[in-house]
Amino acid sequence: MDLGLPRLDGIEATRRILEERRVPVVALTGGGNRDGLARAAQAGAVAHVGKPFSRGHLVGTIAAVLAAREREHAHLLGMIESMLRAGCSEREIVSAVEQATGEAGAR
Repeated sequence: MDLGLPRLDGIEATRRILEERRVPVVALTGGGNRDGLARAAQAGAVAHVGKPFSRGHLVGTIAAVLAAREREHAHLLGMIESMLRAGCSEREIVSAVEQATGEAGAR
């Protein structure tokens, strides 16, 4: 997400996206924009890349963010499978996922 979007502020765009979907957002901004980076993190950005950036740096950052998300999903899947084998109810599983992710209504 470019924080310097011309019409809609990148921070507000990040907030709006994350209200709708739980996706990782990587903030793009000028290297000296510390305030923007702090605001982007508060809005939910999980990483940042300073401009100018190389293609390799951008791709590496995105790959690291996606790998972390994959590890989180694998952990949650393992937890859910274990709870199903133990005979836990849907309500118990949903509660555990909500607690693990910090999200209410994690269905």
